[in-house]
Amino acid sequence: MKKILIFFSNAIFIVSLLFSGFLLLSKATSLPLPKAFLVSSGSMEPAIKTGSLVFTMPQKNYAVGDVVTFKPDPKNKSTTTHRVVAIGGGIVKTAGDANNSPDPRLINLENVVGKVFYVLPYLGYLAGFIQTPQGFILFVIVPATILIYEEFKSLFIELKNNIKKRAGKMRTGAQGVPPAGKVAEHLQSYFPNALLFVIPLLFAGLVITVKSNSFFSDVETSSQNSFTANWIPEDTPTPTPKAGDVVINEINWAGSAASGADEWVELRNTTSRTIILDNWVVQNLGGGGPNANITIPSGSIGAGQFFLIANYAETDTHTKLNTHPNFISTGISLNDNGEQLTLKDNTNQTIDVANGTGSWFTGQSSSPKKSMERTDTPGDGTLSTSWQTPITHTNLDPGSLEFATPKWPNGI
Repeated sequence: MKKILIFFSNAIFIVSLLFSGFLLLSKATSLPLPKAFLVSSGSMEPAIKTGSLVFTMPQKNYAVGDVVTFKPDPKNKSTTTHRVVAIGGGIVKTAGDANNSPDPRLINLENVVGKVFYVLPYLGYLAGFIQTPQGFILFVIVPATILIYEEFKSLFIELKNNIKKRAGKMRTGAQGVPPAGKVAEHLQSYFPNALLFVIPLLFAGLVITVKSNSFFSDVETSSQNSFTANWIPEDTPTPTPKAGDVVINEINWAGSAASGADEWVELRNTTSRTIILDNWVVQNLGGGGPNANITIPSGSIGAGQFFLIANYAETDTHTKLNTHPNFISTGISLNDNGEQLTLKDNTNQTIDVANGTGSWFTGQSSSPKKSMERTDTPGDGTLSTSWQTPITHTNLDPGSLEFATPKWPNGI
């Protein structure tokens, strides 16, 4: 038993030493430190089995096909590990290998923790158990206690035997009791042997404690693929967009000097999270009657950002735009006499309504043409007080006389 405990303690010591050495090297050279996550669901099977321990490393660039760990919601510590299926514009689209469809939420690159570079199947169960009080007692405290007891018992037995031998050889008179220095030297010959086994266990316990605070401190759970030290499921669903989360922020209904069809609509995200716009609809934005709709096939709008829907790309000679539209649809056709636009999500929920049922609240069709933009604090889009006329020419071709602010804060 003693030999087994010695082997066990030294194994922990070696692993702890290597980990601590890497930790010190990382701090000294500013190298990013890998993070470990415990897999507690099967959304990435068969590539990553439930109960696996995965190691991730931050990357400068990510690519389609990479398996990455990310935070779906930067406001909490929950993490998910899925495969990248699309990337662009600082946004990552992910999916679990075992899931039938991509994840409903797009992820900002800044919320990607790192790329998975190594997987240890099923080791996560053991690692997770060691992080519990019961596991720490079983794998660290108990072996250390037994080993310390065995070492000190051997020490005192050997010390007792040596004292008896010396007592038998002692004669009264000049030789007397061995000098105190000799006794101290004799005791020192035994203590290093005990410390050789005690210190590794204490050191290992310290390192495991550090790991539980830094290596696993940001590991919680997620609703799809969880990495957790305590194995308690916690749902973190994507919030359902509600009315006002995205508003119709600016409407260029009069076109431009380049073309009367140089029409576009700008959406604005008023929340602090990315919102997916897949299959969202802007009703009455298209030609062919009062109910003509323009559907956004796919896309997203970042927190506080803009989404531009236009008839032409910025490189087209028929537009004055000098910024890239997020979605180009040649079907945009707005009535100069006024229309009411309605923004709906993919569940047919009304998110925003712009303009009344009569003429456009603001804007100008004569030269210089002017768009119609929302006030800085969006109110009810069906009220004229929620709209204003732009006072600048921003993100338009140099020399443009039109007043508009596509993909730019209004009133600036």
